[in-house]
Amino acid sequence: MDKIIKFGLIGCGRIANQHLASIDAIPQAQLIAVCDEKIERAKKIGEALGVDWGIDYLEMIKRDDIDIVSICTPHGLHSAMGIAVARAGKHALIEKPLGLNTKEVDEMLEAFKEAKKKIFPVLQVRFNPPIRLLKKVISEQKLGRINNAALVIRWTRPDGYYTQEEWRGTKEMEGGSFLTLGIHYIDVLQWLLGPVKSVYAKKDRIGHDNIAIEDILVAVLQFQSGTYATIEFTTCAYPHNLECSIS
Repeated sequence: MDKIIKFGLIGCGRIANQHLASIDAIPQAQLIAVCDEKIERAKKIGEALGVDWGIDYLEMIKRDDIDIVSICTPHGLHSAMGIAVARAGKHALIEKPLGLNTKEVDEMLEAFKEAKKKIFPVLQVRFNPPIRLLKKVISEQKLGRINNAALVIRWTRPDGYYTQEEWRGTKEMEGGSFLTLGIHYIDVLQWLLGPVKSVYAKKDRIGHDNIAIEDILVAVLQFQSGTYATIEFTTCAYPHNLECSIS
């Protein structure tokens, strides 16, 4: 615990601020360098924090004074960047999702396995106090046999949300609305109820004309334990977020 863990950060957009604040809050963590393909972003953060900055992440991850790389870029870049970090002999802290499909993620996991380095996906909802309490109650079998569960996400994402960043709403970089916004709660469902045996789902785009991804999804999951779960997800709620619940 006395060792200083040294970080490099790729991607200086909105979510990078959370990573930078976390590094700053931990005495054993130190930020060494940041980079972003948009030079003004990298320069602004680098100069403000007094660390090295640049636009080429492949050069940054070569540094011997970096132990872990935080990847805070658009989703479609996570897999390739993660593989590069593994091959550079670094650990990685990667924003969700790890990739846009299971093939990408499997290839990245194999790269970290071969490099004998660790990969940490950012799935912080597991640490929310109600979720931790629910996990404890289920682990202690205080609820008995769980027959069914329901995940409901009724959120709003107006057109302005998608125009804030050019990659949002695209299949190539964002991948999907549920992949972006629902992934935390899919993680929680599996953490609470175990592996999934089968999935049936339908998705569509019904309320947004300027995106190439879904804004509504419904699904039925069967878990290996025999438990069933339903999912109702939308970003078309109006005029604001209405609900995010697990029953």
